Amino acid sequence: MISFLESLKIVCARLDGARIPYMISGSTAANLYAQPRATNDVDIVIQVDQGRSEELLNLFQRDFYISKEAVDDAFGGIGMVNIIHQTSVIKFDLIILKTDDFSRSAFARRTKETFEGREFWFISLEDLVLQKFLWHKEGGSELQREDVRRLVLANRTRLDVSYCSEWAGRLQIGELMKELL
Repeated sequence: MISFLESLKIVCARLDGARIPYMISGSTAANLYAQPRATNDVDIVIQVDQGRSEELLNLFQRDFYISKEAVDDAFGGIGMVNIIHQTSVIKFDLIILKTDDFSRSAFARRTKETFEGREFWFISLEDLVLQKFLWHKEGGSELQREDVRRLVLANRTRLDVSYCSEWAGRLQIGELMKELL
């Protein structure tokens, strides 16, 4: 069976090969910056327009569960397509980059980090903390809150608190951030 890491390498190598910019987010990114915890899927934000939907489908249909309908739905408003690697059965959520200021800023700030011996594009630590706050605010689980605690504890000296504070105010999550930081 192919490992989590091998599946991740396959997805990211194909995105790189197709020149589709990406960044790993969610719990997988949290595992890079803090003590790892189990996760059910991998969130990958991709910068791709609807004109490349067929190409996106073709990149993965050989060895991933993916459907044309799911790809069309992703560009039709859902904003995400799930793909599942047929051998490892690992699920990847390919999230179409949103056009709001925060999403564009976070994507522009993505960083190349070494994870399990290979370089991948990841959401920055600060933007991940802010994203976790947003998910929690929007009704996310207590797990988001715990992820923020883990991220802050593991990165207290590295975390750019002024950047987080500035965006927290703009995103109307300042009170939540004060509570957890």
